[in-house]
Amino acid sequence: MHLHLVPASYTGPCPSPIQLVADITTNGPGTVWYSFLSGAVAKKTPSEGTINFEAAGIRSITLEGTIRETPRVPDTRVLAAMQDEQGRHGPQTTR
Repeated sequence: MHLHLVPASYTGPCPSPIQLVADITTNGPGTVWYSFLSGAVAKKTPSEGTINFEAAGIRSITLEGTIRETPRVPDTRVLAAMQDEQGRHGPQTTR
């Protein structure tokens, strides 16, 4: 997984519109569950869902939201994504 913000940097007052974009890579077909975890973002679009991969590849998901406040922890976790063969969601996270 690769996670990036749009805009990549921002200086100014909060609240401010933002997009969290996650590029999820799989090595084969399957379903991936994801959940954006960031509490500093007021979410405007669904923060949890699944995406289906027909084959290995990369798919992007975007969360639209507003930054309410500056995150207070430098290593804030903002995305969890995983689903195993039995459909169980796991704790794998990225920032």
